[in-house]
Amino acid sequence: MVNESTSVSVVQQKHSTKKKNKIIILGDSHARGYASEVQHNLDHTFEIEGTVKLGVNLEGIVASSTVITTNLTKKDAVIICGGTRDIGRNESKKAPQQIRNFVQNHNQTNVIVMSAPYRHDLDSNSCVDKEVTVFNRKLKKNT
Repeated sequence: MVNESTSVSVVQQKHSTKKKNKIIILGDSHARGYASEVQHNLDHTFEIEGTVKLGVNLEGIVASSTVITTNLTKKDAVIICGGTRDIGRNESKKAPQQIRNFVQNHNQTNVIVMSAPYRHDLDSNSCVDKEVTVFNRKLKKNT
């Protein structure tokens, strides 16, 4: 009987130390609060980490993530939310290339790229929103 209870506790210890799947959220100010919302909607088998870089373009978001994303596996995921700063500065042609490079360098894990949000504080016929449409179309075409 003693051996059976000992083996049960060992199995429970192994189960509790099981590696959790990671979800890493990288983004600009629009990604604020995403990690807590995702954690709230998933069970405890996932480890959620969010990194928000305020006022940084997509190149800065992706470049700062190399340390965080080095030990990811095929069961892990990286969510990229960015591009609004690139669109506002008419540099939207550089952003898809940054995403493409990131995906090529991190082919051992799942990468999810979110489309850029529209600017609701501007007029409906704003040139910035038209550029957001073009940017999102390029993202969809490249994925």
